[in-house]
Amino acid sequence: MRIRYLVVGLLLLLGIVAQSSQVVAAPRFADPKADMRALDAKLVPVQQALAASDWARARSAYAAFDSGWLSAEDGVRASSMTSYRAIEQAMGDLKFALKQEPVNVAKASAALNALQQADQEFLSAGTTASAPSSDAPTLASILPQLDQAQAALKSGNLTVAQAAINAFRTAWPDAEGVVKIKDAAAYARTEDLLPVAAHALADGKPQVAQQALTELQTTLTPFATAKLTYTVFDAASILLREGLEALLVIAALLAFLTKSGNADKRRWIWGGGILGILCSVATAVAIYGLFRTFVTGSNRELIEGVTGLTAAGLLFYVSYWLHSKTNIGGWQKYLKDRTSDALARSSLISLGTLAFLSVFREGAETALFYIGIAPSIALHDLLLGLSIGMLTLMVLGVLIIGLGVRIPLSQFFRVASLLIWYLGFKFIGTGLHALQVARVIPATGSSLLPSLPSLGLYPTWETTVTQLVLIVLACVIVITMRVTHSTARKHQPAHA
Repeated sequence: MRIRYLVVGLLLLLGIVAQSSQVVAAPRFADPKADMRALDAKLVPVQQALAASDWARARSAYAAFDSGWLSAEDGVRASSMTSYRAIEQAMGDLKFALKQEPVNVAKASAALNALQQADQEFLSAGTTASAPSSDAPTLASILPQLDQAQAALKSGNLTVAQAAINAFRTAWPDAEGVVKIKDAAAYARTEDLLPVAAHALADGKPQVAQQALTELQTTLTPFATAKLTYTVFDAASILLREGLEALLVIAALLAFLTKSGNADKRRWIWGGGILGILCSVATAVAIYGLFRTFVTGSNRELIEGVTGLTAAGLLFYVSYWLHSKTNIGGWQKYLKDRTSDALARSSLISLGTLAFLSVFREGAETALFYIGIAPSIALHDLLLGLSIGMLTLMVLGVLIIGLGVRIPLSQFFRVASLLIWYLGFKFIGTGLHALQVARVIPATGSSLLPSLPSLGLYPTWETTVTQLVLIVLACVIVITMRVTHSTARKHQPAHA
């Protein structure tokens, strides 16, 4: 019972860390408008410095505003996407103007006025949070606008090029999350280059604009390409582990019926197992249909994150359950008790239901796991992994059920438990990362943290701390279970 409490505590703690991440996350303002009032006041010294032609003081004063914006922007974004876009664009224009030497006072003043106006519009607006759009732009969907701008520049059509760049700047705040989380330097460089390209065209400098666009494309294209974090091994492992467990259950039930003189009732086991497979396939199709229905635009990462964390929770419970069955006696008693109960009640339906539930549970879990990895694995890798898993299960089925070959259950459960824990660890990292891209949870990056998406490792404190907690609690659970089993073995002779 203590182990079960530990497992429940693990899942609850993972949820708390994933949702709050307050220990290591950057400070977050409870009132975005109060924060913006404080920030807007920092623009007054900028205005005064511009009026006095004191460029150094103007840049220093703006830097104070820019620094404060880093902590406030998530709150503004959540409250009003329209205001967030306007503020970001005005900030880019003002930053660009202040970098010029000498500063173009007219452009800098115009950008400053636009920024102050955007601030005031946010402060005077209602408090209703902005609703997430189901068709919000993604980085992959807006990058073609840069291609369009490049093509227009080559043909000398500056008007079309300017329109394409402006359209990209407008859509960029919706798509910036994936870049901001994965590479802060690339995000900052993009924020600098966008106004450079726009103002170069406005000033009649197409070559400068073309250079900025080329660098933007080089910087952003890698982030628009889906990172394939799951492999053939992962795809094959899921089916093999889930399928082999169901296969062992069916084989054990068939063997128990034969030994107990009830071989004539084996057809109920087969019937329940086949029905479980059919219902598993139907469940997979239904889940896939729901997934396709709800995954559109900006909520893709949200759905993937929720699905990944749900799958991780199931995986950790399954890993615990498997590890608890490394005691072969406990495993055999688990099946014998349930089969004997069905036979004692002469309930053939109960017997078939036992087989059905054993298979369907594994099948439903398998469907959910594959939905979780589908967006992050190449189709050929997924199909190859499924094929390898199915072929291996067929061979094992013939050996175990057809030829009566016995496999070492204790070693199987131990290896399977480790494998499932590894997949759960990976699901946790990729699930939290998806929620960070969707801006559901904070993302506090650090160059000190490892970045290895193939193992579910991402350079943010939220993902790293959660996975460290997972490792610690997993060690506690394993040690506690070993102590419990060792104590039980020591007391066994006294009860003989």
